[in-house]
Amino acid sequence: SNDTILYYNQLNKGPVKIIAVNTLFKKATYVGKFYEEEHSYFIILVTASISFVILLVLLLMKKRTKNQLKLDEVERRLLENLYKSKDQMINTNDLNDLLDCANKSQENQRRIRYVILNQINQKLESHLQIKNAIERTPSEEDKRIFNYHLKRGIEEKIESILSNEKP
Repeated sequence: SNDTILYYNQLNKGPVKIIAVNTLFKKATYVGKFYEEEHSYFIILVTASISFVILLVLLLMKKRTKNQLKLDEVERRLLENLYKSKDQMINTNDLNDLLDCANKSQENQRRIRYVILNQINQKLESHLQIKNAIERTPSEEDKRIFNYHLKRGIEEKIESILSNEKP
């Protein structure tokens, strides 16, 4: 109470002791502050370091998986055939056979061709920076049929992809 400490020991049912705070201060030896907020930069440094290492590992893992070109079986088969045909072109009917869609409706065949060719072109563009790696040109005999071929000058890159991706 105010500048006095009242002390009572309940176990001994002892008397109430009254101690003046000023008396305690006079008898006491100063040791330091009772509580000092610790500004430890070590904890902050360790936390930041661990966070940085985790972020770096995640970025490296993402980069490694991004750099690996993954082709499914149909895409791989089509690229192999385009690579092997080199100067020759693959027409729409042969492409339908390669994509296993020859027995589907014409609309489905067109959609399947578009989707697969688009996927391959996007993958090759993102990994090898080759725009429109698979080109299509209309047939001279029949304008409804297209001929497909690899862009000139990318044969070595396609060969390296096919050799690196052997199952």
